[in-house]
Amino acid sequence: MHPSYPDKQYPLAWAELLERYILPRVLPRKKTIEPDPDQKVIRAISKDGTGIKKDGVVFNPGFDELKLMSDKASIPLVVYLHADQEELKLGQYNEQGKEIIEWSEKNKVTLVRELDYGFTFQDYRDGIHLSKSGQRKLADIMKEIICKNV
Repeated sequence: MHPSYPDKQYPLAWAELLERYILPRVLPRKKTIEPDPDQKVIRAISKDGTGIKKDGVVFNPGFDELKLMSDKASIPLVVYLHADQEELKLGQYNEQGKEIIEWSEKNKVTLVRELDYGFTFQDYRDGIHLSKSGQRKLADIMKEIICKNV
């Protein structure tokens, strides 16, 4: 269970306020660090096992977890690499994007690179969020990719 998604309905709003918002700030949960065997990824898992949190300057361990889940369920994993306006202007991904590309190639995961689909500045409403036209392009791209991988 993730703290943002409670698994129960509180009988009183006061109980929810106390348990979800006040007590966590007064008595924060401690995290334990588990090093990954290849020492490239550090996993920070809360003591109660509620999930993975990215800490520090390491590659996001969530990608490995998603790959494990998709392999276990025998479903294809598709990663969509979204570019911000700076990457669009430069025509290349930043260091984090390059890490995702490297991870996808290493793990033989289908990678959809947004920069390969002719997005323009009109497809953004700000530095990172897509406009209506950008959302339409994204939907069309994903429809095509999903149909290929099903």
